[in-house]
Amino acid sequence: MKNSILIRTFAASIVVLAGLSFAGCTEDEKPIEKNLPELQEITLAPGSSQEISFYAYGDWTASASQDWCQLSADAGAAGDNTITVTAADAFAEAASATVTLTIGKDNDVVTFNVNRSAKQREFSVSVDNAAVTELVFDLEANAQVTVTVNANFWWELDTESTTWPGWLAKPETKPNGQDGTGSFTLAIDADAMADYYDAKTGSITFYDVNDATVTFSIDVKHTVEKPIPGANDVLTAEWGKPLRLTRDGYFYDAAGNVTSKRVAKLTLNPEAGVDYTAVIVGKKEAPGIDGSSSIHEGITGWCTLSKVDGSNEYNINIAAGDIPIAGNVGPTDLIFTKVFAIVAPSSSIMGTTGPMLLLSIFGSPTATEVKPELATYAVTVDIDLPAE
Repeated sequence: MKNSILIRTFAASIVVLAGLSFAGCTEDEKPIEKNLPELQEITLAPGSSQEISFYAYGDWTASASQDWCQLSADAGAAGDNTITVTAADAFAEAASATVTLTIGKDNDVVTFNVNRSAKQREFSVSVDNAAVTELVFDLEANAQVTVTVNANFWWELDTESTTWPGWLAKPETKPNGQDGTGSFTLAIDADAMADYYDAKTGSITFYDVNDATVTFSIDVKHTVEKPIPGANDVLTAEWGKPLRLTRDGYFYDAAGNVTSKRVAKLTLNPEAGVDYTAVIVGKKEAPGIDGSSSIHEGITGWCTLSKVDGSNEYNINIAAGDIPIAGNVGPTDLIFTKVFAIVAPSSSIMGTTGPMLLLSIFGSPTATEVKPELATYAVTVDIDLPAE
């Protein structure tokens, strides 16, 4: 934006005498008439300009006291002149600068003030054309939410922010709006939800690409509740095929989805005349230490292997409120990472507890799987590691 103003002159002319006495003047030394510009004041918005016109009785120079106050010329000759004053386009508070004109061989000084109005960043988020201050997700209609950002600066979504919630999937490409406006879709990460039923809130952060120290955040939350298993909510499992368990005790199905099931059913096809022994043991390790040693030990309370009366069915039961596999743990804490449920011929199992039992199952203290000859009688349950 450019405007033009004309700086008025003093009403009275100033007469300068070249010698000590008027009588001594020659034709070349006749008085110079100085029509000095009057003091002026202008106000500019960031990015706008205004022309200043003035008459100078001699050569002149111009300077500004602030870098944001930019002049189209810093010097000129006597006569009618015009310079353009521009306020640099930047986000800043209101400020003032002084433009100084120095005119003629006598260095007469004239100043005028330039005021710059403030310019602040503008940022808003909307969903379905309605402004929002929070994004809410669920596993139904709002499993995905399309977000529109309107700003007056080039922004980018910070997908590496420490406040990014683990239950919210990160876009493959960082959303950004170079011209200030942009839309993108965020989706709940259903596969990760098992670790975040109770961690419902978080925030996502946007930053100015030209100044990453300037950020804007918006809260996000989900409304997904932890599944409550029913009395007959049982997962059908097969011998020799692994199962997977969340850290709060729910089985995954064959497609990798978290279920509401805490019971896995196994059916044994016994050989005639063979006695069977049912045992369940666990593996503990410190997942935060590479190459950490692991130990095998019996399981008490939170996980059981039981035979259904009057049948050849066995159930792996995960108790509710299972402290040994839930909650926060440190990187050096030994925690259960596997469960081995075994129903094998009694002749291959030595006892029900102690080192001899473990040796008969694993063959050595460092083994991570049951002995090959017991594989068809066993189910390995892998337990998710704690969320980082």
